Amino acid sequence: MKIGAKYLLFSFFVLLIAVSSCKEVSEPPPFGALPSQRQLAWHELEYYAFVHFNMNTFTDYEWGTGGESPETFNPTDLDCRQWAKVCKEAGMKGIIITAKHHDGFCLWPSEYTEHSVKNSPWRDGKGDLIRELSEACKEYGLKMGIYLSPWDRNHADYGKPEYITYFRNQLKELLTNYGDIFEVWFDGANGGSGYYGGANETRNVNRQTYYDWENTIKIVRELQPNAVIFSDAGPDVRWVGNEKGIGSETSWATLNRDDYYAGTPRYKELTAGNKGGTHWVPAEVDVSIRPGWYYHEEEDDQVKSLDHLLTIYYQSIGRNTSLLLNLPVDRRGLVHENDVEKLKALKNVIDNTFKTDFALGKKTSASDVRGNDNRFTASNATDGNKETYWATDDDVLTASLEVDLDEPQTIDNVVIQEYIKLGQRVDAFTIDAWNDGTWETIGEGTSIGYKRILPVTETTASKFRLNITSSMASPVISNFALHKSSYKNYLVEASGSFDDRMAWWRDARFGMFIHWGAYAVPAGIYKGREVSGIGEWIMSSAKIPVPEYEKFVKQFNPVKFNAEEWVDIAKNAGMKYMVITSKHHDGFCLWDSKVSDYDIMDAAPYQRDLLKELAEACEKAGIKLCFYHSIMDWHHPDAKGENFAKYREEYLKPQLKELLTDYGNIGVL
Repeated sequence: MKIGAKYLLFSFFVLLIAVSSCKEVSEPPPFGALPSQRQLAWHELEYYAFVHFNMNTFTDYEWGTGGESPETFNPTDLDCRQWAKVCKEAGMKGIIITAKHHDGFCLWPSEYTEHSVKNSPWRDGKGDLIRELSEACKEYGLKMGIYLSPWDRNHADYGKPEYITYFRNQLKELLTNYGDIFEVWFDGANGGSGYYGGANETRNVNRQTYYDWENTIKIVRELQPNAVIFSDAGPDVRWVGNEKGIGSETSWATLNRDDYYAGTPRYKELTAGNKGGTHWVPAEVDVSIRPGWYYHEEEDDQVKSLDHLLTIYYQSIGRNTSLLLNLPVDRRGLVHENDVEKLKALKNVIDNTFKTDFALGKKTSASDVRGNDNRFTASNATDGNKETYWATDDDVLTASLEVDLDEPQTIDNVVIQEYIKLGQRVDAFTIDAWNDGTWETIGEGTSIGYKRILPVTETTASKFRLNITSSMASPVISNFALHKSSYKNYLVEASGSFDDRMAWWRDARFGMFIHWGAYAVPAGIYKGREVSGIGEWIMSSAKIPVPEYEKFVKQFNPVKFNAEEWVDIAKNAGMKYMVITSKHHDGFCLWDSKVSDYDIMDAAPYQRDLLKELAEACEKAGIKLCFYHSIMDWHHPDAKGENFAKYREEYLKPQLKELLTDYGNIGVL
């Protein structure tokens, strides 16, 4: 009997353990505002084109008045297939077209206005650009979006209730006749001066109430249920609050949506969003590849550089936003060759940087796994599957994930993604590398969201670690990837590298600024009269012609200059660095420039390289030498106007290179 009782008791505990082990571990409960299915699909696009092409392309305006003649619109070689091909090869996923901008001209033959392509010479008035683009996007596997300006400076009824009917009728045309639309884009610019059917007056509207947005949005939901709607405050996608291509270091996909509206004066708050906001309204970064949104021939040589575009990529897609990069199609109706060249260069760097994930499939462990269930194991973050994720128990808000690469690898980029179907949670994290038997922090950040690309200090190690140091709910991480940059862009810098570079300056606190040049010769006096204003601006203030000013250069002969005395003065005063005007606005150079003869060796009688002597004295005394260098140049004929790009590339940059390579370790430029 005793053996039987013991056996029964043992069996009971085995059964209890078995029942307990079979108890299913639930997935983490959703946290806060959540994305809709249409928003989830939008997040995955990440990168797509904005095409500003309309009446302004031919008038050379950014904002047309509304009084332009449709006959002005006449692209000579319009080819939407070229647009789509360029975007596809650039890695973009879609195109949003300015179907109607503020001037009211329509790129489709709208039945509700004569101010459209049907009255232009293009295609003999029988063209429909929106249809051509729709077909091109389908051919190249791209999605199409529609920009429709609520403001219409052409329409006679703008500002009256009748215009809202007109606006909605045009919206219905665009949403029913051209296939699937992935995004409907409503601009926040509303009301002001305009043609307005010939009235030529100023009309202002109440931006919160005039458009009756609630019922306008219903039209989009009914006709294009999968399309996200963009405006300053959503409802689906919000503006990032600037047109510079910069997302916030801390970027929340959530927003207290009811606090904002299209044209809100609180637009700067949209950049970061609201932590724990009431609605899921992620940010979209819109920026042009050129200075203007529309094509201007004089900007053909002002396309953003590869370094600039790559910085935008990191500060948009890398900061939990999507990137809407504008391509100003030219008057031919083509994406310009210069723009295409930069797009290809950007694509090449992105592909080569992120094609190899050193963490993919590697041994991964975590400080906590939800319920010790393999469905939430650490390896889910490195399996390349967006639908799996590492999760912790509900009460675990700080945790770490460790990846063992088997052998040392050099990385300088980390990609982290949250499983946003369950909400955005993390608001602080660090990245560590295993070096010499200890963990060393190589990067840190705040929010993560759909995607965070964090530049970290370039490090070679065999193990790396993600530390979640603060989270509003248990972390859910779907991706942790390690990459090495294929291109060195000094505009994209890890926070640790930045801190290392800035350390001496933060410690210095006190330095000497020296303004010196040919303007010291007149010393504020020209033709016997004192010239008002600061002395170094005398060439401009007194309107001194270049040949006249050059006479001062020929008199610049500081025979008593002693670099060591200057440095001693600074050091004895407790200063740690010196900044000197290598070249001020007058264009005269205080060093032996190989790029120009307008320098102290060739144009002045002194014929000694002042900066070389100062660099040697600073190095000897332990003082940091720094340079002020003017971008302006009143002496150089190309430094102003349409030839500025030539001046920048052939003169300004080569001179900067001289200063940064020939004078030792420069502290500040």
